[in-house]
Amino acid sequence: MYVPISMSRTEDMAFASIHCDSLLITAQASTFGWWIGYLMDSNWDRSRGSIFFNSNFKDDAPSDTYGFDNFPSHWIPLRLVPSKIVVEDRLRPISE
Repeated sequence: MYVPISMSRTEDMAFASIHCDSLLITAQASTFGWWIGYLMDSNWDRSRGSIFFNSNFKDDAPSDTYGFDNFPSHWIPLRLVPSKIVVEDRLRPISE
């Protein structure tokens, strides 16, 4: 059985940004995930992969929760609705 060596957060970020082609950010307020996506080659060369993020913004979320404006326009917003995943339209108001 292979057990990977535990890495620091800096090493995790460097590893992911260098070796991953696609990214799914499940916590939309995660600055750690946002920076991994921003530093990935896929952010600059879109033929290498895609970056997806959770667009389920809640009205009662903390004030530091980000809206669509804080994600690059080529990142793909996804919304989980019962039994399916929907690619989000960026023009839809967040408060829906």
